[in-house]
Amino acid sequence: MLAIIIVMLILKRFENKIKLKPEIVEDLWHLEKVIKPGDLVSGESDRKFTTESGKSERVPVKVKLQVEKVEFHKPSGALKVLGIIVEGSPEEYVQLKAHHSLEIGQFDIVTIEKEWKKYELDRLKEAERGSRREKVFVLIIDERDAEFFVIREFGIETLGKIHCESRGKYTGEGKDVQNQYYKMIVDLISKKEGKIVIAGPAFEKDNLYDYIKDKDQKLSKRIVVESTSNTSGQGVYELLTKGTLDKILLESRFAEETKAVDRFITEVSRKNGKATYGLENVERALDMKAVDELLVLDNLLMDKRELIEHLLDKAEKIRAKVMIVSHENEVSQKLKGFTGVAALLRFNIE
Repeated sequence: MLAIIIVMLILKRFENKIKLKPEIVEDLWHLEKVIKPGDLVSGESDRKFTTESGKSERVPVKVKLQVEKVEFHKPSGALKVLGIIVEGSPEEYVQLKAHHSLEIGQFDIVTIEKEWKKYELDRLKEAERGSRREKVFVLIIDERDAEFFVIREFGIETLGKIHCESRGKYTGEGKDVQNQYYKMIVDLISKKEGKIVIAGPAFEKDNLYDYIKDKDQKLSKRIVVESTSNTSGQGVYELLTKGTLDKILLESRFAEETKAVDRFITEVSRKNGKATYGLENVERALDMKAVDELLVLDNLLMDKRELIEHLLDKAEKIRAKVMIVSHENEVSQKLKGFTGVAALLRFNIE
């Protein structure tokens, strides 16, 4: 047996089987991108069983499914694998060839059997690295509203919003309202562990930071203050596309996808830019060994698996980087506008 020494996610590997233990929500999201129809997935579940007295009970079982569909449910943080039972135990409670859904959560152990592609193994290694990263939170603030976000591997998620009633800037009453506004914000953000970026237009972000520094020195040391012209979620995307969060996020999947699509948009808009898009053009560029990075929407990988994996195999042979862009990432809509398949080039092929 070949053991893979990875602290969190991959427990062991033998031939085409990999045993996994997802530790964080992002691990489950990565697995959704790796598990495909036709793969075999094993794990613990339960089956409904009717006793002789007519009473219904749920019995714990171990099942192996041939996958038909896989869904990651962000609100609950669970991965649901739907398929047909091909093996199971105890045998008296498992009906072979029956449809079943296997729900995988954090810390559940699951085994995946398949012909592994390089990009899929790379994805698992990336998930393991991601589990070690410090969480990054962003507070976008102006005089009226403060919205708090966490940056996950699959995009930005809102954690709460605080609204402040209108206040007079130079009156004692206005100062009290401002302090109450700031206190509610501190109550919201201080419960989270990780780096916190406070950003927004004008001076409200600086005023809030001064308040925090005066009230909570420990919290202030985890805070970075930045400027944005946008508010709400658009302010977070502004920080990402400007590269402001690069040092904090390091190799965050979400940041990498955002920057890769942004680089493509920049190149394709230039005269003689080193970029191309569309299945035929990208395949031609791959045949010419001109592709430096291949960008593919994850939806296409599910809908046109054989065709897209043909491109991925060609990319692997010429050692081009592969970026599977999540449809949950807002920038995916830009890539979708260019057919969902694009390439950044090593040299111009026109």
